[in-house]
This record gives sequence, C-alpha cells and structure tokens, in this order.
Amino acid sequence: AQATPDAIALTMNGTSLNYCELNRRANGLAQHLIENGAGAGSLIGIACERTIEMAVAVLAVLKSGSAYVPIDPNYPAERVSYMLADCQAPVLLTQTSLLEQLPAAAATNVCLDQFDWSAGDDRNPQPTGELVYAIYTSGSTGKPKGVELTHAGLSNLIQWQAAQPGLAEPSRTLQFASLSFDVSFQELFTTWAQGGTVVLINEELRRDLPQLATFIATQQIERVYLPYAALQPLADSVATAGLDYKVRDIIVAGEQLQITPAIKKMFTVLSGARLHNQYGPSETHVVTAFTLAGDPQRWMPLPPIGTPVANTCVYVLDAHREPVPVGVPGELYIAGVQVANGYIHRPDLTAEKFIPDPFVGDTN
Repeated sequence: AQATPDAIALTMNGTSLNYCELNRRANGLAQHLIENGAGAGSLIGIACERTIEMAVAVLAVLKSGSAYVPIDPNYPAERVSYMLADCQAPVLLTQTSLLEQLPAAAATNVCLDQFDWSAGDDRNPQPTGELVYAIYTSGSTGKPKGVELTHAGLSNLIQWQAAQPGLAEPSRTLQFASLSFDVSFQELFTTWAQGGTVVLINEELRRDLPQLATFIATQQIERVYLPYAALQPLADSVATAGLDYKVRDIIVAGEQLQITPAIKKMFTVLSGARLHNQYGPSETHVVTAFTLAGDPQRWMPLPPIGTPVANTCVYVLDAHREPVPVGVPGELYIAGVQVANGYIHRPDLTAEKFIPDPFVGDTN
C-alpha cells in the first residue's frame, strides 16, 4: 500500500480496488471489529458469498489482531451453529441476504453490504495476534476440528514462495478456492505481498470450467491455484479453446496429481508454463513442493510431492517412530514452523497428534 498505492489489488466484475483503497477499507473494518471485541486470541467468523468485500474482510480481521474462521454459508445450519459456538466468535461478518439462513448465535452480525466503507482509515493497526485462521476439517470422522494456523507458519510460506524462481514477480492471480479451503489464503496473500492483482470470480463461473477457461484468457490471468479435480476438466477446455493465454504458473494441491494426456495438451498450449505440485494437510498448509517445467510430453505420470519448504522437515518413520531405510514404506511426519498450534478446544486430540519432535529436541 505504501510502495504501489495506485496498483490494482483486487478486481471483480469490473469493480476494482487499488492498494491504497484496500488498505483504508481494511483498516476501517478492523477498527470496527476491535470496538466489538476483536483482538489477539479472538476468532472472527466470515460467512460470505464471493465478493470484493469478502476479501477485504479477511485482511481486516488480521489487522484487528484476530484470526478468521471461514464458514461456508451453504453448510447445514447445525454445522454452522457448532462452528460458531466452538470458536466463540464475538463477531460474524456476513451479508444481509444470508441472515435468514444463518442460525441464531451469540456473535454480533456485521453485514458487509451495509457497512460504511467510506469511513476508511489511513492508520494501520498494530496487531499482536499469533493466529491467522482456524479452518475446520470436514468432520467426516467425527466432529469438525478447527485447525489453528499461525502468522509465523504462513509468513514463512509466503516468503518461501516469493523466493522460488518465476514465482517472485507480481501476477494477476485467479481467486478460485473456497474461503474454507486453506489455498484461498495463498491466493490472496502471496499475490498481495508481491503487489499483484487478485481476480475474483462468482460461484457460477467457478463451476463452469469451459467458461472459466475463456475467462482466464480474456482476463490475462498469470497464476492459478487449482485442486486436481478442477485441473483435469479445465485442461480439456484450455487445450481446445484456441485462445491466447498468459498463464505462467499453475499450482495444484489437495489430492494426488496425475499427468494425463489432457494435461500434457494443456501445457503444450500454455507454452512455457510450469506446474507446481504442492502438498500439506490442513494442520500444516504447504510443506513440500515439486515443479514440472519444460516439455510436458516428458513429465512423469505420477509426480512426487517434492522436497520440504523452508524451515520445515519431513520424516518417513516406522511404527516405532524410527526412520525407515530409503525405499521402505512408512508414515509421513511433519515438523517445523509450518505445523499448526493445534485444534481449537481439543487439548487431548492436540496432544495426541502434535507430538514433540524427537530428532531436534522439544519442538513440534
């Protein structure tokens, strides 16, 4: 905001905010949150449809010193009620159109479409909070668990990515991921930290991959984060669209990457583009990465998950938590700054899953 105040930070459907405007709006909302109980150690819920205000809200929560809890407004009411009660959010950032479908909660509702954005603020708060977000797991094996990720880990990820060849320059980045998926943090903050532009899309376009392929070309998108489940069908559309693409990098996460004939054709069209395979569970965000470049016809069918990011270690251990020899299967353990603080209000489970690292002393 200080270095390039007039550069476009955020755009959607013809509406844009430059870095100065983004910063002032986020500051204004942050001050409002602080007045309503936000601060270090508190968690603020965000239940919004995909809008510019949603992205501003994420930044505002961090400026307030709080961490954000993304809540998909399409979740069942019972799940939303559980999440709000579990995280004890003093404030829920939402929209007027969603109020009727959201369950009653102790949190104060702040509707972003009713907020007075003209009351922006040039004063930057000085937050002291340790946490960035708490993202809840699916709950497929029991109650959903809120995973607490820290500023230290996510700042480390941003700085590591900015140091990678080809990923250091500002880019026009597609904001594809749901806010409830941790990749959305990467989309926003790796882009903003480099002075690039986040390009938001609505839910309809997000689900229409042939139209999205056209949008990526016409909007001159340069960087895309996708789950493999979306990459594969998008590849077919890109390969046959006959359009001029500016894409330099596609980052894939969330499930095992497979290099299919369609993906090879896609990267033949995206001449010179690179494919980055990133891996990490919700409890760590990204911990390893592997980059595919050059002739896509020579890419291996099942790329590895790569090597650890900065300040992170991975171990392959046996049932006794001893390192296995090279080539012997084992279980993956992750250590270093990327590891989360633990689970919200689940000390027993945190103690079970987040154990001391026996190879470097008492760090997790």
